[in-house]
Amino acid sequence: MSPIESVVRQMRVLHWVLLVSLVLYVVVGEKLGPAEARGPEHLDRAFIPLLILTAGVAAVIRQRMVRPAEEALRVRPDDLPTLGRWRAGNLISYVLCEAVALYGFVLRMLGQTLWQAGPFYAVAILLMLVWTPRLQVPAPGQT
Repeated sequence: MSPIESVVRQMRVLHWVLLVSLVLYVVVGEKLGPAEARGPEHLDRAFIPLLILTAGVAAVIRQRMVRPAEEALRVRPDDLPTLGRWRAGNLISYVLCEAVALYGFVLRMLGQTLWQAGPFYAVAILLMLVWTPRLQVPAPGQT
């Protein structure tokens, strides 16, 4: 197995593990969260700038690290430092998606409803699904 195939496989496994953890945040939040809404009524609005900022940073990371690395790896699939940048960019963006879901989880634990925490979960899950690790590089000897 080539280094690229190995790294892509590792990233896909990690991606699915983190995606499952996002779903678990929802399940655990509903099991452990308060049955009735309590706390400040519009606390979720205070977290919306965090959602936008975190998702925006994740998008910038993907734009500046992942996409250039993908393009470079199409030309030079044996470039291990570039493969490392691709991996790091994906990892950082996935961790930031986890942070967005954790904002929703925190809201739920602070007494907000699922409808208030739900957009945070939804954005995190949607971004993780859109950012599934893909790396199309030519086989060795092909260009």
